[in-house]
Amino acid sequence: MLDQGYPNLEYMIIDGGSKDESGEIIKKYQNKLAYWVIEKDKGQAHAINKGLQRATGDIICWINSDDYLNNGALQAVAGNFSDPAINCVIGKIQYFNEKGMQQRSGSVVRYPAEKTLGSGIVPQPAMYFRKSCYDTIGHLDEQLYMSFDAAWYMQYLIYYGINGITEIPETLVYFRFHDSSKTMNNSRLYEKERSSICYSIAAQLNLQPLMQLLEATTEPDKSYHFHIPENRSGISLEKAMNYFVLLLANEYYAASDHKKAAACFRVVDKELLDPASRQLYSRLNFRNTYVPPGIIKLLRRRN
Repeated sequence: MLDQGYPNLEYMIIDGGSKDESGEIIKKYQNKLAYWVIEKDKGQAHAINKGLQRATGDIICWINSDDYLNNGALQAVAGNFSDPAINCVIGKIQYFNEKGMQQRSGSVVRYPAEKTLGSGIVPQPAMYFRKSCYDTIGHLDEQLYMSFDAAWYMQYLIYYGINGITEIPETLVYFRFHDSSKTMNNSRLYEKERSSICYSIAAQLNLQPLMQLLEATTEPDKSYHFHIPENRSGISLEKAMNYFVLLLANEYYAASDHKKAAACFRVVDKELLDPASRQLYSRLNFRNTYVPPGIIKLLRRRN
């Protein structure tokens, strides 16, 4: 990871006070680091904010200690930023565990833009932004434990839209899955935080059906406030939340929770969907309503 061969590079390590050998390893390589600190912090978002606020480069990214950059990742990213219209470059993530390489991430930008905002797909370790975007949008929300990157990206999309995003085919980072990882062990908390973010948006837009749906199907923190930035992109938050509900319906359908899926389908406004999503809505709603769960499971096994 250190031997990227890229000039004008800042590596920063923000360690929250690890009890293993991390301190010794950091000190071993401190001559290659622009900054490092080992001290108790207020959580992961707080630690990342400390690093980003110190960054002096034009392009920023952060990765966790379990993950590592692919060779040549920074060179692959940097060339795209020569275009002043580009604010964000997104590459691919190669997931792996102790059994070896698993799936590779796919495309995340959807059209229309509301679909991207509502999708909730945030391949954060493979996302690079201009530092000016962080300075404009502001720091990561330190109230959130799992979804601070998703919340920040949503704010980015509301302000900048998707026109300044480019996706590249190169694998930029290797993401490690293991039994004790934060991602693997906190799916319910992630769902709660995602629900809280969307509940806050719905409350600010007075989308009562969505608020009632989230209250009935999830456990949103009603006191949480998601800051909606200036909507320079012109993106429709109502349409984005409509896509989010379709995503939620799909998730419940895939989990064979037909009651919650049906509740979601009742809230989705089909007229606010693009043609492909309307087809998905009709297909899933029909199957969820008329096809017995046992038949669905049998078809999945055959597929």
